Amino acid sequence: MKKIIVFFVILIATCHITNGQQGENNPIIKVLSFNIYHGENTQGKSNIDAIATLINQLQPDFVGLQEVDVTTERSNFTDISTLLGYRTKMHPVFAKAMDFNKGEYGVTLLSKHSFKAVQRHNLPNTTNSEPRVLIAVNTMFNKQELRVLNTHFDHDKNDSLRIIQANYINKLFCQDNYPKILIGDLNALPNSKPIHHLKKYWKLSDESNPPLATYPSDTPSKKIDYIMVYPANKWKVLESRVINTGETSDHLAYFVSLQLL
Repeated sequence: MKKIIVFFVILIATCHITNGQQGENNPIIKVLSFNIYHGENTQGKSNIDAIATLINQLQPDFVGLQEVDVTTERSNFTDISTLLGYRTKMHPVFAKAMDFNKGEYGVTLLSKHSFKAVQRHNLPNTTNSEPRVLIAVNTMFNKQELRVLNTHFDHDKNDSLRIIQANYINKLFCQDNYPKILIGDLNALPNSKPIHHLKKYWKLSDESNPPLATYPSDTPSKKIDYIMVYPANKWKVLESRVINTGETSDHLAYFVSLQLL
């Protein structure tokens, strides 16, 4: 696979910070969400070097990647999930949404912390919709077990299937007080019905007005990429920001710092 080495300085497009002291027993958890456009930048060239550089600069604990190709023809039969795990020294786990282009296509979760358990869930869909998947991992952070989720919602203009997918997540993961982080490209605006349904249980990491826009990368005007936490009273959002990753993808990366109370 031909690799284009990309050097860039991380620019903060927008930033929202909540001030507060962190105690010794409450370390910061850093989380990144990034739709990586199946491993190509907006010029049609490999973006793997740029993504690995970004992750290594930010040093997140968890990374949720959407639109990940694994051994597809269009990605030169590269296992992008495993490669990014190797390049960032993080544990990768991939969940296939569908077979595609002689390989597989789905979402990846990268973690600095080893996995205790991994689950893959097919999101509800229709016969005419693209298959969607959610990956859930159990991991330990500072002697506290966490569940971290990564997903990619339906992209149809109509919200109806995304509402069903949001309610499916609520029913599956919001029946206890177990701390969770939800990462994803949800293809829904902050004032939409799918996000309204999620907000019944999940706390948004970005509640700024206007919201931090993540799409499209060249002229960002919409927030469709999210990091949420559950239950709300167990979490404090210390920082949320969009990273100006330029032409690396058609989305901008979204980064938050959290504290588990």
